[in-house]
Amino acid sequence: MKQLLLVRHATAEPENFQKMDFERELTAHGVSEAEKLAAYMAQHHCKPGFILHSPAKRTTQTAGTLVKTLPGCATGESITLYNANFAVLMSALNGLKHASDVVALVAHNPGISQMATALSDSKPYQLAPAAAVLFSFPCATWQEVKAGMGKELWYFYP
Repeated sequence: MKQLLLVRHATAEPENFQKMDFERELTAHGVSEAEKLAAYMAQHHCKPGFILHSPAKRTTQTAGTLVKTLPGCATGESITLYNANFAVLMSALNGLKHASDVVALVAHNPGISQMATALSDSKPYQLAPAAAVLFSFPCATWQEVKAGMGKELWYFYP
């Protein structure tokens, strides 16, 4: 049995011409949202063994907040996750070789919402900033996870 937590990064600074999109940071509200998600995860005993995230500043900060509240989570980043679509996110998930049965993926919209919708066995998703959905899969490896197999365990909206 595998569990996957899909997380959209928390609220970030608005886009502007003086800062590259990749460097946009979380706002104070975004930091609070990420802290609320981390507290919810702790309350629901959801501690990923591995957190994979985009290396953009806002996803790195969101993942860092989760690790701060849930110490001991290993993290990794992949540039391919930056503004990735569903196909790229699925490829990253299916490529995981980690032994952890619980993984979190912190990424960007629209790809992260597309992935949640595609993996769900029952409904569409449009994840707001810092929203997260935890799915379970009747699989022994990440390579076996396919569209339509995910059973929602919980959904968090800050």
